[in-house]
Amino acid sequence: MTQPVEPDDGPAVAVAFVHNGDEVDYSFFHSYYQLIRFDGLNAGRTWRGGEFSIRAGTDGLAAARNTAVRDFLRESDAEWLWWVDTDMGFAPDAVELLLQAADPIQRPIMGGLCFANRDVDNDGMGGRIALAAPVIMDWKHVDGEAGFDTRWNYAQNAIVRCDGVGSACVLIHRSVFERVQAEFGEHWYTRRINGSTGQLMSEDLSFCSRAMALEIPIHVHTGVKTTHAKRVWLSEDIYWQQRILNQAPSTAEGTPLPAADPTWTVPRYAIVPTHNRPARLLALVVSLGTQCDRIVVLDNASTPPVDEKHLQASVPEHCTVEVIRDEQQPPNLARFWNVMFDRCAGLAEDDNEAWDVAVFNDDSVVPAGWYDAAAKALRQHETAVVAHTGPTTPALLTEVHNAPGNRMTPHAFVIRGEVGMRADESMAWWYQDTDLDLRARLAGGVLSVRGPIVVNALANSTTRGALAERAELDRQAFEAKWGGQL
Repeated sequence: MTQPVEPDDGPAVAVAFVHNGDEVDYSFFHSYYQLIRFDGLNAGRTWRGGEFSIRAGTDGLAAARNTAVRDFLRESDAEWLWWVDTDMGFAPDAVELLLQAADPIQRPIMGGLCFANRDVDNDGMGGRIALAAPVIMDWKHVDGEAGFDTRWNYAQNAIVRCDGVGSACVLIHRSVFERVQAEFGEHWYTRRINGSTGQLMSEDLSFCSRAMALEIPIHVHTGVKTTHAKRVWLSEDIYWQQRILNQAPSTAEGTPLPAADPTWTVPRYAIVPTHNRPARLLALVVSLGTQCDRIVVLDNASTPPVDEKHLQASVPEHCTVEVIRDEQQPPNLARFWNVMFDRCAGLAEDDNEAWDVAVFNDDSVVPAGWYDAAAKALRQHETAVVAHTGPTTPALLTEVHNAPGNRMTPHAFVIRGEVGMRADESMAWWYQDTDLDLRARLAGGVLSVRGPIVVNALANSTTRGALAERAELDRQAFEAKWGGQL
């Protein structure tokens, strides 16, 4: 629960929902009552913003949403509008949490974490087989067609940038509606046709497509949880899936996942080189803030520069965010790693004999508990120098053998800081991670740990032009160094 705030503190928030005139789910009634009560005892945002309850008529949901927005712009002076569906459940401070994460310019559309009931097939008995799908959408091009696609893997308890979000629980700044109106008229939610498929898009994704056309950023705060009342058909298949998911972990298959523990015995640092990915970087920093003591970011010539104060405000008090600026172009990623390794060593060596350093790409999506799983396993092992999550065979790699799928995760690993390993700067863009992997094996081993998996969201997307040429030079340097031993 958020801390109480004084009445009239900050912007007002109008509430809008569409109903069929007959009934709403009890979870919505319960949640909305609790939210109004919380708001009345605190900032009074929704009390000041007003409510727009629209009945869906024969002209449908899109028309009802358009009516709500038109009335909001004409009748309310509230800065924000919060859409919520009448089959949703949510926490009393949902609006407050969304507002804290939102920004009129950088994050004017901020959704909560919602799930849709996606039908995938008939069950053969008149019902449907369905999946819970997160309503975090990316615009993708596949086989000549383009459209919104579900992001199945998302950062937990983080602010993530996306291309589309539903209207079941989303906070929107009034400037967004004004910009859409100026360009498209009063057709905020009027359904559009996907030109590449010929299919009608839903009213909420039609709105998102207009926001995309105007380059209005869309985000989801995955720490704002909701429930969605949907009908499912229970079956034996569902039962056995449930049993599998709820089995106790087996130690026969390897090291069990360490239990969550908010304390650690050695300092934990995270290092992140970045270039022009502010939304990805913010999501990463938010997800790391509860997992380490300090995050060192090397800002490689980003435009605009990385805002250290903004990142610091996104993490808990115990965590410090530090930004180092380096203008080198084309970049030498290995040197950037070494600059940050040295910074962590300087912070730790005066008072600590040991420290952990986690290395990330700026597009890494790090789940809760990842650092704890990797670092605890590393410290419990007698010789391992590096730990990561993900399957390798054997679990401890000690032999020099560069094989695809049998190496450390290059975009997310933890290294023993006191060992003093550094990246080979002759490999500026590629292969410095593989080189470090092989040297760590010889120094004591690379440990594969059972735990949350880190996704590399934009893998290899920037290795083009001069960087592609640099990658080829790095390959030659790597083969000259290791070719006789692999």
